[in-house]
Amino acid sequence: MEQKPPPTELPDLFSSDSGSSVPTLQRNPQGRTLPSAQTPKPPHSEPHGGHSGHSSEVAIMAAPAQVTMPSGALAQHFRPSPAMTALGGEVVEWSPPQLIRARYPAHEGWANANGTLASGFVVAMFDPVYAALAYSIGPTRQSAVVETSVRFFRSIRGGHVTVDGSVVRAGRTTATVECIAWDNSGELCAKGSATLMLLG
Repeated sequence: MEQKPPPTELPDLFSSDSGSSVPTLQRNPQGRTLPSAQTPKPPHSEPHGGHSGHSSEVAIMAAPAQVTMPSGALAQHFRPSPAMTALGGEVVEWSPPQLIRARYPAHEGWANANGTLASGFVVAMFDPVYAALAYSIGPTRQSAVVETSVRFFRSIRGGHVTVDGSVVRAGRTTATVECIAWDNSGELCAKGSATLMLLG
């Protein structure tokens, strides 16, 4: 009986441009290094709260009372945007340019008709992390997103969203940054990139 070929891996999912001055993020939410073009499940994922299959129910994770900040001089002076605060986000790791990690709740009210997190909220979760990356490049400068794109690989159903951001390249007036979104069980759900204009 003819054997089926192995599944095709996603091409260059975590690789950066050859001219990048900073390596693209290659870690999952548990901090393990990932080989390029692979998306393994982390060994210690959190439970989904009993959700499985195509259930329309979405678990609610309570938003923190305030955004918490990691230690470090630069991180202590950083103030998250009102958008991150409104989304209930918290910065849980600060080691730019390789990694700024944030966590957001996936609220029931943010679900689409299929019971999964609406894609626009994932895009909204990326934006404050882009701003944090811009701050890490130039703390006294302002920034603006001039171009952004997001690819979605898997829907998010309840729990929380972990967003890992990294700086791909930083120039004098522009910077290229990336974000990766993981769901409650550590599965890769979305990958985005943005070009930032650095002002001042």
